[in-house]
Amino acid sequence: MTSYEFYTDTFCGTKIPQDVFDYVSARADDFLTANLDTSSVDETTLNKAVCACAEVYYSATTNTENISSEKVGDYSVTYASKADQGKSLTDQLLEAAAIYFPTTGWC
Repeated sequence: MTSYEFYTDTFCGTKIPQDVFDYVSARADDFLTANLDTSSVDETTLNKAVCACAEVYYSATTNTENISSEKVGDYSVTYASKADQGKSLTDQLLEAAAIYFPTTGWC
């Protein structure tokens, strides 16, 4: 499984806090293993794909990515509707992994 150190030092990731990294990276790893032939890439490339997908999972679990407007005085927040968000989570994950699996043909 990909480490937080790999995420911050090699992948140069900054989105995911350390305390939730193991959870989202495990979900990303599960997704990639279920949908792709992960044996066809080297370990570094696979770890980068896991990191990219983990960021997608993390963004999907936080509301800040879905805010369409926010007001500070008399605090107000408007979230984007599901229709406004566009791509499904699966499509976002496949798109994130596509650069690491360029010959798969599904993106």
